[in-house]
Amino acid sequence: MSARQPGLHTGTRETRRGTASRLRIVSLLVVLAVMTGILLLNGYTHGEFAADHRVHPPVAADRVPSKVLHGGPVIDTTGTATRSHRMPDRTVALTFDDGPDPAWTPKILDVLDRYGVKGTFFVTGAATAREPALVRRMVTSGHEVGVHTFTLPDLVYRSGSRTDRELAQTQLALAGAAGIHSSLVRPPYSAHAADLDDLSWPVVRQLGAKGYVTALVDIDTEDWSRPGATAIADSVTGRLHGRGAVLPAARVWAVAVAVMAVGGWFALTHRTEEGYDLGSIPLGQALWSFGFVLLLLLLLLLLRLGPRSDRWVRRHRPLHATVVLLNARAVTVYLWHEVALVLAVVLVDRMWGVPALENSLPLGATWFLYLVVWPLIAVAVLLVGWAEDRAAKRPARLWPRPVRRTAGA
Repeated sequence: MSARQPGLHTGTRETRRGTASRLRIVSLLVVLAVMTGILLLNGYTHGEFAADHRVHPPVAADRVPSKVLHGGPVIDTTGTATRSHRMPDRTVALTFDDGPDPAWTPKILDVLDRYGVKGTFFVTGAATAREPALVRRMVTSGHEVGVHTFTLPDLVYRSGSRTDRELAQTQLALAGAAGIHSSLVRPPYSAHAADLDDLSWPVVRQLGAKGYVTALVDIDTEDWSRPGATAIADSVTGRLHGRGAVLPAARVWAVAVAVMAVGGWFALTHRTEEGYDLGSIPLGQALWSFGFVLLLLLLLLLLRLGPRSDRWVRRHRPLHATVVLLNARAVTVYLWHEVALVLAVVLVDRMWGVPALENSLPLGATWFLYLVVWPLIAVAVLLVGWAEDRAAKRPARLWPRPVRRTAGA
């Protein structure tokens, strides 16, 4: 029987403790290495290590061909000659950007399938990789699928090689999800052909050199600002014009002029004691006013809907803010302008009793009366205008203002 050596047991225990410590350190280093690799891979595939939602500011469009600026939303730069295409008459193309989204895309597909309508979905590579089943459903249902890049950057800020990776990664995602390849592309943050400029036009040409046809829009519903389903639908059904028009502008113009002519003829052939005063000839006044209002509405409609004029309006912030406000509060202005006019008459009558105001203000001028009316209408907009938002199922706003787009679409 041998004697026990105390030092031997102590050394073995210390050795085990040291081995366990080294294993923990190695395990921690392995975990850190894996996490670092995942972050680096994510940074590579997204082309960034932080979100990049930059959108280039509007610049001149001197180098953009006029036939593109004034042409249709489909631009083909794949060949030696640039071609611009519009939709055929009485044809509307429904397009959907971003996604596929697990919450909204299935609902959109359900509605389209219910009515037998085909749409075009411009998907991102990142979302396709997350929701491949939805892309397969799009293809199975007969919908078109286009490329909307992988990470939704403004391609103006991307180099040629980075743009190529955005496209290639999206094509890989489409091939893996549904076994398809798409030559249709919609650059993020794009809108109308008239909005192309000297920075975005080279991107379209680069996409064409890679074999892609660029598809922009005729009508931007601005759904990204979350105006509500009713407002989105109204922005489409009430704004279709030009080719495939719901309301042919030439016919409306002709009808308006004809109605005004009949009203004028009736007034001239029915002279009253006051002479040729439309105010004394109700039918003539009604016809003339109807035709005039129809012409005015048509003019405002074309001004609001034309892509180039819309772009011009947006560049002038006070004018754009006024258009947005009047569009959002048209019913309020219509319902309350007569009340405001009556109150203005009462206020001006009271001013006649104040010598200081009577001597310093043009109380008898018609334009001064209207000058008093508009602040009263503004008060009505502030007090009850929010009811229009609630009726349209939009978030209530005290004073509607233009919303600046901050997300790619």
